[in-house]
Amino acid sequence: MSAATFRPTREIWLRPAGTLRRITRENPQHWVLLLTALAGLLPSLIDFSDHRSGYLVRSLVSHGVFGELLQLLIMGYLVNALSPWFGGRDGSHMTYLVIAWSNIPLISTGAIWLVLFAFLAAAGLEPSGGLDQWMMSWRTVALFAVQLAIAGCCVYILVSGTAAALGLSAVRAAACLMVSWLLITLFLGVCVGALGGRSAMQSVFLPEF
Repeated sequence: MSAATFRPTREIWLRPAGTLRRITRENPQHWVLLLTALAGLLPSLIDFSDHRSGYLVRSLVSHGVFGELLQLLIMGYLVNALSPWFGGRDGSHMTYLVIAWSNIPLISTGAIWLVLFAFLAAAGLEPSGGLDQWMMSWRTVALFAVQLAIAGCCVYILVSGTAAALGLSAVRAAACLMVSWLLITLFLGVCVGALGGRSAMQSVFLPEF
């Protein structure tokens, strides 16, 4: 495919490994920070459980933009460091690119949800009332199925891209990703436990507004 017709945001759905290889050759930092930031920002914007500014700030820090950027750095480092244990090579910049671009399906879904919630709000459906009632309808089942499909796309892009970056089979790449994710989860669990739980962590870093 020529450079003039190469559209990575479209090709990533069908040919993730080849698309990510080409992006790495042309610009290994292409949209890495932008996609990571959007992946953290959109879920925070569509979270209607609390409208207080303090909650939004905590959301953005804990699992928003900051959280996604931190996850990108740690996950990318761990995957590259663990790759030789699974018979692979150091993926270098491509590993970070793969992690960032695997958020494309998530970002697409988040944008759709944001538009949907904005439409419902304009129609006068309150998140605590009308929206909850609407969410109980048959449309919820369809949207849940779509979310599962989107999650599957994210995993497909992540595993395929990681396999290409590290020179591993899909199974070994998935195992490397799983071990990296477990190490991050264990580390976070130890940190939260040392701080006395989530409530203690929030009170230390992000007091109520």
